[in-house]
Order: sequence, then C-alpha cells, then structure tokens
Amino acid sequence: MASTPGITNSFKKEILEGTPHNLEATAGTYKMALYVNAATNTPNTAAYTVTNEVATAGGYSAGGADVATGTVILDSGNNSAFWTPGETTDGGNTQAGNITWSNVTFTTDNCLMYKNTTNETVAVFTFTSQAVSSGTFTLQMPVNNNANALIKLA
Repeated sequence: MASTPGITNSFKKEILEGTPHNLEATAGTYKMALYVNAATNTPNTAAYTVTNEVATAGGYSAGGADVATGTVILDSGNNSAFWTPGETTDGGNTQAGNITWSNVTFTTDNCLMYKNTTNETVAVFTFTSQAVSSGTFTLQMPVNNNANALIKLA
C-alpha cells in the first residue's frame, strides 16, 4: 500500500477543537519529513514517526527539516483560505519556502508535515518517486494562491 495524500484527520479534528495550529508561526514550528516509497502515510496518520523515514545520512537528519513561515490568505470570493511555506503574499514571493537537503542518497515519494513540539501531523504529500545519489534534493513549494497553495481549506 502506498501513501495517500491529504490533510490529516487529527489536524482537522484539532482545528475544530480549538487546538492551536498557527501556520504563520516562527520557522521551525513545523517540520517536513521524507519517507521511502514503502511508507504508508495517510490522512489517518496522527503523529510523526521514524518508521520508513528516509535513512539518516549525509545532509538528512531524522525528523526532516524546518518549514518556513508563510502568510495565510483568505479568499472570500472562492470561500477558501490557503497557505504555502515562505509565501508572504498571494503569489508575490514565489517558492521562497523550498526545502533543500544536500549530500543525500535516498529514494522518496512522500513527506509528512507535522508540528515540531508535539509531533501532531498536518498533512501527507505525495509526488512522483524521486531518487538522488550523493546529490541535492529539493521539495519545491507551489505558489500561494487559491489554485496552487500547499494547504487549502475550502
């Protein structure tokens, strides 16, 4: 079974319960961890885990990397709110929140965003399988707009 993308159910529940989740918080409040193709992260994944995380070596450390801050945008015309790391305006700071690991060797096709202090998950993201050998791997963040944001609530 492969990983399934989506905002995690625990994050949805926490939002409705009033659990603080500030995506505009200080960089490092949230992290992004990479997982091997065999990982089975889904919207039911409630907490960060090292199970099937890519190997800690070279430029990758267990737990992944800090996620940049960004601005939550309310789009009342489309009844949505959206957010992308590093974006400070509606597409005005394109892809400043990219996450890069250097001197790494692994194959990955998914990542998990989670709150660093509590390991509470936010979302699972999947992508085409990528292999890197003693090189650089970059998670390129989308433009922060209604159609492309990393996280969108509608």
